[in-house]
Amino acid sequence: MRIKGNLTSLAVLFFICLAVRGVSQTLSASYLDSLDYEGLLTEFDRFEGNFDNQQIIAREYLERARLVNDTIKIARGFDRLARLFDPATNIIYADSIIRITSNSGNKTYPALAYIIKGFEYNKIGDIINSTKNLFRAYDLSIDKKNVPQQLFILHLLIVNQSKWGDKKKALALQRKRHAILMSPDYIESLKASMRSGANIDINQLLINDQILSYGNFFICFNNLKNRDSSEFYLEKLKSNINDYHWVGRSNFLEFVQEAEVELSYLKGDYSRTKYLARKVLIDDNNSLSADSKLNLFQLLGSSEYILGNRTVGIENLKKADSLIDTGEVLIEPKHRNIYLTFNSFSEESNDLEGQISSLNKIIKIDSLLAVYHTHFEPNLVREIDVSLLINKKEALIESLNEENLRSKKTNLWIGLILVFTCGLLAYYFYQQKVYKRRFKKLIKRVDNPVFEDEPKYSYELSSSIIGSILDKLKLFENSNGFLDHDLSLHSLANRFETNPNYLSRVINAKIGKNFSRYINDLRIDYAMKYLLSDPKMRKYTIKAIAEECGYKSGESFSKAFYKQNGIYPSYYIKQLEKNESGINSKS
Repeated sequence: MRIKGNLTSLAVLFFICLAVRGVSQTLSASYLDSLDYEGLLTEFDRFEGNFDNQQIIAREYLERARLVNDTIKIARGFDRLARLFDPATNIIYADSIIRITSNSGNKTYPALAYIIKGFEYNKIGDIINSTKNLFRAYDLSIDKKNVPQQLFILHLLIVNQSKWGDKKKALALQRKRHAILMSPDYIESLKASMRSGANIDINQLLINDQILSYGNFFICFNNLKNRDSSEFYLEKLKSNINDYHWVGRSNFLEFVQEAEVELSYLKGDYSRTKYLARKVLIDDNNSLSADSKLNLFQLLGSSEYILGNRTVGIENLKKADSLIDTGEVLIEPKHRNIYLTFNSFSEESNDLEGQISSLNKIIKIDSLLAVYHTHFEPNLVREIDVSLLINKKEALIESLNEENLRSKKTNLWIGLILVFTCGLLAYYFYQQKVYKRRFKKLIKRVDNPVFEDEPKYSYELSSSIIGSILDKLKLFENSNGFLDHDLSLHSLANRFETNPNYLSRVINAKIGKNFSRYINDLRIDYAMKYLLSDPKMRKYTIKAIAEECGYKSGESFSKAFYKQNGIYPSYYIKQLEKNESGINSKS
């Protein structure tokens, strides 16, 4: 569970926005010309939720700033654009802010750009890169004595620490954050961080911060299963909401509804949990975020299952699972209990396929948890060994295959299958020799990359256009923008604010590849390095690895991998594991 809309609410501290629900209105050029810089920012905030109008306003602001070559105003323009697009594009804009403000001495930038990157990486589940950028932002905010920035960064770190790391350390970090917030000097720090000319209600902003802080306390104590403290801070939060009439109030009210359900479940009052969860799902279904729906379906399903209504419980847990499968919600450690229940239910009904499916999800969560625990808590040892679960899953698959084999009716078919299998095995062993040679060459190439001579330009484009596109391609590659599943030549050209034809010509002439091959090569190179350096990644299914590397299916990933390297990713992974086992046995 999280406080919904917390970025929008807290971003007021350094975005200095006054967000109001967007309204339908056509923005004329004459109307925009009548607005000064502050007026444009006010209009940008007024059109919260209206992508087209916000983009028009942000670009107008940026163009004006470029005309007068005002670095900080240019950064503000990029900052507004970095709130409108997908994570990969927003990260590119954030990198632009960092590039132009790294030596500016400004109180807000470039720390805010690192916050944006941390937030965007968090949205796509890349907790490690998220945390690295947030730590960088925190160091800068300390140097610039920007206390509101420090509080916002601490909030994001507390959320991730509470999910993936030591929950007691998350609580200690929250106590540190709350002490800063409640200090007598905080209001002055808040005023000092504001942009000149911004019209902000300081008292409402302070209440906003306090609500968020009490919400963090509730999350920390709820994760630690402390019922009394969870209830205490929920009451504090509700009391503050009564005095709050500003940005994000509806989101805070939604959080309270969800927290009441969480608290009932924590107290073991499963009948009340059922009642409250159903009521929220029925009354507010259209306005609920996907995160809230998943959490409520999980609490409802778990309560039904515990109370003996197992079929109803499983149905609701499947609704929660569907939100993860569709990608609407990123999988988290708390979702593990969904799949443990599925696995238990499948074992009792002797459903082997159900057990395999649930174990796959548990393995995925535990693999992520192992990686992020290593990142947050180097000395933390996971209670359940992922390798044991993988062995159990493989045993179930073997049992399922044996069951299918016994269903064959005639010896004739079995004989034909054996003959065909022998042929395949002969071909397989031949292919293994070929693959082994290719694998050795591939490992040498990954360890010692050979760079091709840079091709000459064969098209007449201005040097400024070429330079701009090449700079953006470099940022695109460094930020792993090629991992976007929906990437296309046109969408990338839109991000770069250039013509698709120009972009294609520069890639062809400069890199010597067409767009499709360029993107595939970046993705496959990323996959090879990732698999080589991260043994845990090799435990994922081919489909999961494909999704991590920007492909929509395991089949398209395997074809692209084979086309570039002459071997399939499954063989590459197998040989990496074999080589690593050989090294370990020798040592």
